[in-house]
Amino acid sequence: MLALLANLPKYFLKIEETSSMSSKDNKPIGIELSIQCGLILDKMQATVTKERAGVFDMTIVLTLTSDLDFIDFRRIP
Repeated sequence: MLALLANLPKYFLKIEETSSMSSKDNKPIGIELSIQCGLILDKMQATVTKERAGVFDMTIVLTLTSDLDFIDFRRIP
């Protein structure tokens, strides 16, 4: 089982706050974020991926607010 888990892709996620807007009247504040995510490949994984011709891997990113309001949906090959 652990060997199978080791073959799963590994990702990175970097989130930075770029600006914020305060509110003087009890309304929610707004923030602007910079979000980066990607696939981490080492040399061995890159070789294995090339050998699996015809196999299509895809990453799906769904972004929601804390109130579950939809923000973005992306499929990344």
